[in-house]
This record gives sequence, structure tokens and C-alpha cells, in this order.
Amino acid sequence: MSQITPTLIWYYYICPREVWLMAHELNPEQDNQLMEIGRLIHE
Repeated sequence: MSQITPTLIWYYYICPREVWLMAHELNPEQDNQLMEIGRLIHE
């Protein structure tokens, strides 16, 4: 796990799930169809 940065703290207020992914250095494919479906469900 990487260090906690001010950016991670700021992102935590926006989307805790995104912070978890970033902290564990997991970068999902942005063009993946399942990612698009997940974004629609999240909204």
C-alpha cells in the first residue's frame, strides 16, 4: 500500500471506492464495457 497523500484524502470525500483502488495501485481499464456499466449503476 502506498503512502496516504492529500490527494487520496480529497478523493475519499468524493469516492471511497476509488481511493481503495488507487491505494492498492489497481487501475481498471477505462474502455472496458463492464466499467461503463458500473459507472451507470453507481450514478
